[in-house]
Amino acid sequence: MKRISKIITIFLMSLCGTGYAQPLQTGNADNLIELNARSGATQFNAVGRLNFSSGFCTASLISDKLVLTAAHCVFDDTTGDLKSPESLMFDAGFRNGQSIISRSVNVIVPHPNYEPTENASVEMVANDIALIELAFPIRDIRVRPFSVTPGIEKGDIIHIVSYAEGRTEVPSLENNCTVLFPINKTAALSCAGASGASGAPIFRIEGKQISVVSVISGGGEIDDEVYTIAPTMTDAFDEVLQVYETNFATSGPGLPSRLPTAVPQNSNAPRSSGTTSSGARTISIGDKSILNFGDRLSN
Repeated sequence: MKRISKIITIFLMSLCGTGYAQPLQTGNADNLIELNARSGATQFNAVGRLNFSSGFCTASLISDKLVLTAAHCVFDDTTGDLKSPESLMFDAGFRNGQSIISRSVNVIVPHPNYEPTENASVEMVANDIALIELAFPIRDIRVRPFSVTPGIEKGDIIHIVSYAEGRTEVPSLENNCTVLFPINKTAALSCAGASGASGAPIFRIEGKQISVVSVISGGGEIDDEVYTIAPTMTDAFDEVLQVYETNFATSGPGLPSRLPTAVPQNSNAPRSSGTTSSGARTISIGDKSILNFGDRLSN
C-alpha cells in the first residue's frame, strides 16, 4: 500500500508542475489512430473538446443539445466549485484550431453523488459523469449525436476517441481494447489514456451501430500495473439524466428533442492550448489507487 501510494504521489507532483516532467500514460499509445481530415472518420465528428480557461476535457454529443463528459471536468480544481456555464465551450469535431461547430453552455449537471474531493472514494469514480446542456442545439448533418446504451462488463471489446497530451489538436481512435476487470462500479481498461482524455466516450461498435457505453475517468496503478479507469455507468447515467430531466430539461422527458433554430454561439468562451498542469486526484481502494487524468492546460 505504501509503495503504491508513493508512486501515485510522484505522478501527482509531476502533473501539477508547469509542464510534464513525467507524463501519466496508460495503455499503449502506439495503438492510437489519428482522426485527421484525411481519415474519413466522420462518424466521430460528435466527439469534441470541452474547453475552459485552464484547459480541456474530451466530451461527446448525445442529442442535439446534450453533451456527456466526466464530472471532474466541470469542477474547479482549486476551489472545488462547479464551473460557471459561461466558462465552458464545446467544440465538436475540433481539429487543428478549428471546430465543425462550437456551442456555449446553458446548464451543467454533474452526477448528484459526485463530490470533488482531494481523496475521493471509488464511489466518486463510479459517479464521475456529467451532462451539459448547450445554449443552442447542434443541427448539422456533419455532426450526428451518438446513442447511449450505458454499461460495461469484464471482457467487453470497446473503442475510445479522445484528445489528450501530445495529441491536443486532433482526436485519436483506439480500436478493440478490453474491459479487464471490475472494481465495484468502476472498471479497469486496457485502453490508452493520458491527460485531457477525461470524459472521452467509450464506444461499443456493432456493425454500423455506434453507441456510448461509458466515459474515461482517470488512470492508476493497481498491483504494479497502470490502467485506464472508467465508471461502469450502468446506473449512473440514468441517475444523472433523471436530475437533468426533473430540474433543467427544456423539452420534456428523455433526451432533448430538436428545439428552435440556433443563433450564433457565444464566441467569448475560452479555448485552451499549451502544456499540461493538472489538478489530478488520488483515489484509494484498499490496496488499489486511482488517479484522475489531468485535464488542465496552461498557456
